[in-house]
Amino acid sequence: MVALRVPTLVKRTPSSDAHGSIGFFLVRLLSGPLSWAIATQVNYVLVPWQCAHQVPVVLPLALTLTLLSLVGGALSWRARRLHGASGRKQNTERFIADLGMGTALLFALVILMQASAALIVDGCLR
Repeated sequence: MVALRVPTLVKRTPSSDAHGSIGFFLVRLLSGPLSWAIATQVNYVLVPWQCAHQVPVVLPLALTLTLLSLVGGALSWRARRLHGASGRKQNTERFIADLGMGTALLFALVILMQASAALIVDGCLR
């Protein structure tokens, strides 16, 4: 049996796979801010339900969204370790990875600070 080699028209580079696509860049970069926005909005929506049912949902939600933010930071850290491109493109990818790690950590801390208020102040007090 003879294997045929079919030439490809598009040369695959490490940055052209799923880890270098624009969607993956956005996931890594925006995981922190989106987690914070979801946490903020859902916390406001869930307070009346939490008071009526006496079920604490703010803290588990905050911890889950903090973890989601940190996953985006871990993906950025992993992307920073992989040096697929060269020259100027590598510098851009490294900058986006650094920015993704920074925003993920910053917004994870913000989500935790907002959740810590739920430990101190009861949201059902009026």
